[in-house]
Amino acid sequence: MRNSSRSINQLNEYGFTIFETFTSIALLMFLTVVIFGAIKLSRLVFDQSLINVDVNGNLKRTISVMTRDLEEAKQGIPNDMGACNIDNPSNVCVQSAALSFKVPESTDDGGNTFYKTIKYTYSSDNKTISRQEISYNGSAGSTLLIGRNITGVTFYAEPLLNMVKVLLNGAKDGSKTTSITTQTFLRNKS
Repeated sequence: MRNSSRSINQLNEYGFTIFETFTSIALLMFLTVVIFGAIKLSRLVFDQSLINVDVNGNLKRTISVMTRDLEEAKQGIPNDMGACNIDNPSNVCVQSAALSFKVPESTDDGGNTFYKTIKYTYSSDNKTISRQEISYNGSAGSTLLIGRNITGVTFYAEPLLNMVKVLLNGAKDGSKTTSITTQTFLRNKS
C-alpha cells in the first residue's frame, strides 16, 4: 500500500490542478484574441494608408496637369465671369464646375498666333475631372479623364493678379477627405 500512496503523492506534486489548467487556457485564449485584434487593426490601418496614398497621388497628378496647362495660358482674365463662353473663352473662363482658357497652338508665316482652348470639367456624379482641347478652328479633340475620386472642385480667377486658383478635394470609399490647392499666374501675353 505504501507504493500506491507514494504514486498518488507524486501526481499531486508534479501535475496541474483543474483550476491551473483552466486559467492557463483562458490566458492563452485572451492573448490569442489580443494578437488577432492587433493584426486586424494593423491590416485596416495599412489598407487605409494605401487608399490615402492613392487619393493623394491622384490629386497631385491632376493638379500637376492643370498647372502645366495654366502656365501656358494667355493672360487676361475678364472681370465678369458670368458673360464668358466656356467652350470659346476670350482668354480665361471660370464657372462653377468648369475652367477653360486659351493656350498657343500654332503661328503662321505672318507671325499670327492661333490659340486652342483647353477645358476642364468636373462631374460630381462620377467624381471625375476631364480635359478637352478645342482647336482654334473649332474642332474638338477627345475628352481625357485626368482625375478620379474628386469629391469637390473650386476654380477661382483673380483678374487683378492675373492668377487662377484651383482647389481639389478627394476621397475614396469613405476615407478621409484630402485637399490640394494651386495658384498659377498666367504668363503669356494677350
